[in-house]
Amino acid sequence: MVSRDGTRIAYIQSGSGPPLLLVHSGFVDRRFWGPSLPLLAQHFTVYAMDRRGHGDSDAYPVDPDIAREYEDVAAVVSAVAAPVDVLGHSSGAHVALHAALRTGLVKRLVLYEPPRLDAFTPSVRAQLHASLAAGDLDSIVATVLIDVVVSTTNPGIFPSARQQVLAGLRQSPVWASALRNARAIPAEADSYATYRFDPVEFREFSTPTVLLLGSASGPVMQGWVQDLQSALPSSRIVVLEGQGHGAMHEAPELFVLKVRAALE
Repeated sequence: MVSRDGTRIAYIQSGSGPPLLLVHSGFVDRRFWGPSLPLLAQHFTVYAMDRRGHGDSDAYPVDPDIAREYEDVAAVVSAVAAPVDVLGHSSGAHVALHAALRTGLVKRLVLYEPPRLDAFTPSVRAQLHASLAAGDLDSIVATVLIDVVVSTTNPGIFPSARQQVLAGLRQSPVWASALRNARAIPAEADSYATYRFDPVEFREFSTPTVLLLGSASGPVMQGWVQDLQSALPSSRIVVLEGQGHGAMHEAPELFVLKVRAALE
């Protein structure tokens, strides 16, 4: 699909049933849905897109702006040519939410732990671009996953635990997927610097919205999700018992069950 600014957005279609568009999280691509995707395809016609700069979609332009991603999602929704439900994970949940303001074809939203995006400070972004210039893709992934994501959502982790956390992440699905897309991450971080959430913009937002929240996610993430729920009039929180931010990999059957229940 070609978005409004000419960027080509790739997606795959699978399964049968009501249409469901998947918008993946940051740093990764559509493959990060992992074992959950074929389970979802047993109940839905699934459209799993690659956000711009990721997977098989075109690269970010020279002036990355996250608002262009809202247009990308709206373009894929238009390609489906029918009312569609949208499932977004992490920063992809923010993209899905704002896209729903731009098209009347989004029936319902399921947003899995949308985070705050203000941790992508100028110094972090400069570090990412320096690593890219040096060809150090490993440092790009370590910076965003450890120094941004982990340190922001788990502020109590001491610097001495960094290596231990890093070693664990290297064995996780998110590391391999982020490394595949590492060259796009500095531009992605630049796009997050343009993100703004204005509760007034959503004061009359009526799209039914379920916010998925892992019971094992820390108080920072829980606070973010609760704040968003209070800003969305037609929203409610559904808890993923025993899970954190990656239930699509760690508990795919539970994850799909909750998504189906949210959309029923």
